[in-house]
Amino acid sequence: MKASEYAGNAAKLLDGDRDRTHGNKRDNHDNIASLWSAYLTRKLKRPVVLTSADVALLMVLLKVARTLAGALNVDDMVDAVGYSAIAGELLEQLDTESKAQDLAKPDHGEMAEAIEAWRRKQGGISIPSAWQPFHVDENGKHP
Repeated sequence: MKASEYAGNAAKLLDGDRDRTHGNKRDNHDNIASLWSAYLTRKLKRPVVLTSADVALLMVLLKVARTLAGALNVDDMVDAVGYSAIAGELLEQLDTESKAQDLAKPDHGEMAEAIEAWRRKQGGISIPSAWQPFHVDENGKHP
């Protein structure tokens, strides 16, 4: 299959019944980001805040990982193209909303604000002190 065919097949999926099956892509990826963030925060015992775009990029990596584990599955490649396109769309939305985070140098103040906003959205769930933003020294190390 040619690259344009992979892209065309992904576009058909994105423009088709996707919203009826999975809901609005932004809402769906925001929900996944909230759940994964909560899970990772508890598992790693430090705050993790993922965006909807992070979810789409991680799904691309999931599809890449599957290609390493077995025979070529054309659907995985089409899905990877689709998730990459979704990631691009969501990154543009986040950038437009001025909510994109600098992944290379996370601002723990922004992370704390994001966690607090999520907590309020969930009806005031209290966040244990162990989950509060962690200290980073001048070299970016976690003591």
